[in-house]
Amino acid sequence: MFLLRCLFWLGLAFFQIAEREGVDPSSAFNAAAASQTATLGQMAAQAATGHCQAHLGQCAALAARAARFKQIAAAPSRDTLTGRDRTPAWRD
Repeated sequence: MFLLRCLFWLGLAFFQIAEREGVDPSSAFNAAAASQTATLGQMAAQAATGHCQAHLGQCAALAARAARFKQIAAAPSRDTLTGRDRTPAWRD
C-alpha cells in the first residue's frame, strides 16, 4: 500500500511539473497505452480462439452458462419495499 501511495504522489508531482513547463504528459501515456492495449487485446483474442478450437465442448458449455446468467440478470426485480419503507425515519 505504501508503494501505491508513493506512486500516486510522485505521479501527481510529475504532472504538475510537466504542466507548468508546458509539456502535456498525458499525450505520451495515451499513445503508449493505446498501442499496448491493442496488442494485449489481440493476444487475448488469439489465446481464446486457440483454446476454444482445442476444447470446443468446454467453450460451448461456458457460453451457454454465460447466456443463462444474462437471462437471470435481465429478470424483473422481486423487490417488495415501498417508497415509504425506503424513506429514512428522520424525514417523517
